[in-house]
Amino acid sequence: MNLAQLDLNLLVSLNALLKERNVTRAGRSVGLSQPAMSAALARLRELFQDDLLVRNGSAYRLTPLGIDLVEPLQKVLALIERTVEKREVFDPQTARHRFRIAMSDYAMLVLGQPLLTRLKTVAPQIEIHFAALRGDLGKLLRNRDVDLCLLPMGALTGFPSQMLFRDRWICAVWKGHPDIDKRIDRDRFSKIPQVKFSVGRPSSDAERYLEAIGVERAVAVTIESFLASPFLIRGTRLLVLLQERLAKRVEKAAEIKLLEPPMKIPDLIMGMCWNKVDTDDTAHSWLRGLLAKLASGL
Repeated sequence: MNLAQLDLNLLVSLNALLKERNVTRAGRSVGLSQPAMSAALARLRELFQDDLLVRNGSAYRLTPLGIDLVEPLQKVLALIERTVEKREVFDPQTARHRFRIAMSDYAMLVLGQPLLTRLKTVAPQIEIHFAALRGDLGKLLRNRDVDLCLLPMGALTGFPSQMLFRDRWICAVWKGHPDIDKRIDRDRFSKIPQVKFSVGRPSSDAERYLEAIGVERAVAVTIESFLASPFLIRGTRLLVLLQERLAKRVEKAAEIKLLEPPMKIPDLIMGMCWNKVDTDDTAHSWLRGLLAKLASGL
């Protein structure tokens, strides 16, 4: 390869092509017309002596070399970006930066709210975008469409991760439930109609554990929101498994009563994971440190 023919614009185009796997979408993402992006692809193919991106039916796929280039190219562009913007002297008090964090509404309530409160003091010009845990989370991280994913430890592998906090699972029913007083046994637990959480992944960690040990459940409702579920059961005979931190925050407002599960359920261990390209980024490292500090104080 003749490096004299390689400019930064070509690297940016290559990154877009590897990410989008489509010439038109790649051009749109970097502000180039379809013909201009096609010309860039032709130059890249000549430089690398490889097709990089090939049609596979109605879609495109990356060649083995194209796949191998994804991660090192991200590292190179991230290094250039940090060098140009001088992020090594990141100052949260004056920095203008936008972070994108994918998390459930439960994590948003438990950790997102303290984060926003803290940012008012330590980083008043930082913008936070909270994204839902939807779609291919690994792809979102690899493409750096989000900076962090907050989710149970082990739920997403192949990325750097750090534990944040633990929580317990607890049962909740409407406080006026006619059939349940202060406790629930395993037989009643299996027969009572329940609310099941489902979004992206099949269910919560607790629900998957119960399935694994053979606990039957009478699922009557499926919902995509942890936070809405305790309010949904008001005036019904429904039961829902909730994280204890969330349940205690909404216990009075949702008019629920909390019960110990009739079987031992492993604790929920929440963590964060990110693209390793961002591990040494000073702004990214600062955010991770702040989240870890807030989590330790829960």
